[in-house]
Amino acid sequence: ELRAVEALGSAVGCFTGPCVQATILPTLLHSMASSPQVAYAAGTALVLHLRESRNAQCRVDMCNKLGREFCRSPLFSKRLLFCRLCVVILDHFSRQFFRIVFADAVLEVARDPVP
Repeated sequence: ELRAVEALGSAVGCFTGPCVQATILPTLLHSMASSPQVAYAAGTALVLHLRESRNAQCRVDMCNKLGREFCRSPLFSKRLLFCRLCVVILDHFSRQFFRIVFADAVLEVARDPVP
């Protein structure tokens, strides 16, 4: 599964918008429930595909979904993955985009009682 996820991450720009939205992003999101190594690779690939997406609404919706499913998850491993992906997001998106879309979620994780 790791190799397949890495292949999807390296194929950024090879797929059209509808294919990415209908197939690639849901597949990567599903893979983020796997082992930590696969989940991080899938999350990184997801961020790369979102960066290339020309559909701003899709980008924001998927980022909000990341916040809902990972930042607010009862599982510590998912919240930790969200924190690791925030670094990747900051590397590939503007600080303003990060502040608008992820600021509230990051503050929630900062108040997390599990260190």
